[in-house]
Amino acid sequence: MATRAFLCLLTLPAQSPADLWQGLGHLRYALGQYEPAGVAYGYAAAYRPRDATLQARLALTCLALGDLPSFHAYRRRALALDPQSLVGQEPHPQLPPPTTP
Repeated sequence: MATRAFLCLLTLPAQSPADLWQGLGHLRYALGQYEPAGVAYGYAAAYRPRDATLQARLALTCLALGDLPSFHAYRRRALALDPQSLVGQEPHPQLPPPTTP
């Protein structure tokens, strides 16, 4: 199912590599496949390192995986790029407090 949906993404006109990887990340995340989602978001972020939304998605994916140090690092990066980047993102009832570097 995920592969088929990703192949559909490839047929859309004028898709940048970042958009394709981000789309695959969204798909994997929605399926609860957080590790592959993180890989896909990571590739997308490599194309767009200053995209605060991608950094926020990476933070939430790390949180879903239980990787709190990476969650906090991506969260700080997202907020540094855009203080509103986490507004409207998927809430998490057990959001841990940020740690200071």
